[in-house]
Amino acid sequence: MIKIKKHLALALALCTLVTSFVACRGGNDQNCETPDETNGIDVGEYTLVRPDAASRDVIGVTGVLKSDIKTYTDADLEVKLDNDGESEYEILIGETGRQESAELLSALKNAVSKKAFAISVTDKKIVIVGISDNDTVLGVKRFISSFVKTSTEKGTITAEVGYKTVEKTGDVLYFTDRYDAVVLERKSDVFLSQDGESCCSYAKIIKLEHQSDEKNNGILLATHETRDGNKPPVFISYDDGKNWEKHSDVIDTLNIGMRMGYQSYLYELPADVGGYKEGTLFFAGNTYNDRQTTMVLYVRTDVSL
Repeated sequence: MIKIKKHLALALALCTLVTSFVACRGGNDQNCETPDETNGIDVGEYTLVRPDAASRDVIGVTGVLKSDIKTYTDADLEVKLDNDGESEYEILIGETGRQESAELLSALKNAVSKKAFAISVTDKKIVIVGISDNDTVLGVKRFISSFVKTSTEKGTITAEVGYKTVEKTGDVLYFTDRYDAVVLERKSDVFLSQDGESCCSYAKIIKLEHQSDEKNNGILLATHETRDGNKPPVFISYDDGKNWEKHSDVIDTLNIGMRMGYQSYLYELPADVGGYKEGTLFFAGNTYNDRQTTMVLYVRTDVSL
C-alpha cells in the first residue's frame, strides 16, 4: 500500500510544515531533518470511518474529505460507520470505536488540556481526532490542506508514514473556504492575576519596530486596564514573550482626583507625524470618577528601555 518516491521539493515542503507542530514524526524535537525519500500513501483501498453517533459537523467534514480525495487523487473512498466492521486500511475520523482512535485521543488529552487535535499516520491507519468535535473538524481540514491538496500523483496522498502531530486549535484563527489555515501568532501569558480575571481586561501587546536605537527593536511592551483605580502597569519582555517583568506604571498628572485605568492602549508611531518622530510611544486610556470619564493621551519620545 505504500509507494516510496523520490521528491526532494516535496520533502522540503513537508519538513517546513511539520516544524511548526508540537511533535515531528512522533518525537518531541522541534527540529525536522529533510528525509532523502518521502512516502506517498496509496489510498485506493482505504475506507473512511466515522463514529456512528457523529455530530453534523463531523459528518459534514468527512464528506468534504471524501470529495477532496476524489478530486485530488481520483480515489473514490467508501464511508463506513465504526460499528460496520473493521477494514485493513482505514482513515479514522474523530472518536471512533477503533483502538487506534482511543489511544491517540488518550495521548492527546494527556499532552494538551483543551482545544487541540492530533494526526497520526501508520502503515495501515490514518487517525485524525480532536478533543472536541470542532477540534476534529479542524484536524481534518488541516489534513486536507497539508496532504490531500498537495498530492502530485493520482491515487496517492503525500502523508508520510510515521508522521504524528499535535496542534493546539486555539492558535488557529479560522480556515478559508479552501481550507487554507490563517494562524494567529502563538500566545504567551504576561502574568497570572492574583485576584481573578476582573482586574485585567483590555490587554494590549506591541512589538517595537521603529526605534532609532536598533537594540530596542523587537522588545515587547504590554499593558492592561485596571478596574480598581490603580495606575495601569506596563510590562516588558526582551525575549519575545518568554519572560516578562514589570517596567513602570502610567500616572495621570492631569486629572487630579480622578481614577486612572480604563481601556488602556499602547501604540508606536511607524513614521514621523507632525512634531513627533518615528518610534514615539503613545499611551491612551480613560480616567474616571462617579460622574464622568476623560480620555488621556501620554507621549514618550525618549525611549530608554
